[in-house]
Amino acid sequence: MLQVDIIRDSHGRLIACSAEGHARFARRGSDIVCAAVTSAIRTVQSLLVEDLCVTIETNCPDRGVLAFRIKTYEETESCFLEHLGVFLIRSIQLIEQEYPENVKLRVLTES
Repeated sequence: MLQVDIIRDSHGRLIACSAEGHARFARRGSDIVCAAVTSAIRTVQSLLVEDLCVTIETNCPDRGVLAFRIKTYEETESCFLEHLGVFLIRSIQLIEQEYPENVKLRVLTES
């Protein structure tokens, strides 16, 4: 099972995301479920780093682990962080709906 945790603050701004485990839909290198989740997370990471003045900390120590946490951002980017959070949640929800035995999403609020 691939466990995805998305953390937002009390205003709905994206704070962090982690994906851990294996979807086990297909053999390694051919797993479309893992590829879909990875693509959604990496797209958001790319937008954060390349399009915003956001500092993130990434953690990808081994295969089967992908995580990031936003360390700093400008207040003017709050709205964009909210929308990125909505995008990421919706993306993973759609994958989870189609592959419920392979992906589990938790959306958490950090105070």
